[in-house]
Amino acid sequence: MGHSGTDVDVFDTLLAFAKPKGIIALPLQKEQLGYNVYLLLAPL
Repeated sequence: MGHSGTDVDVFDTLLAFAKPKGIIALPLQKEQLGYNVYLLLAPL
């Protein structure tokens, strides 16, 4: 997830970097309600 200071080209480059490696990148444009809670609870 980028922020207001993140260059769009950097964001796109990271997504392109992940794809051939089989990494599923989820490009979030803004933080969703509960996103941080989910990250903490997902491994349980």
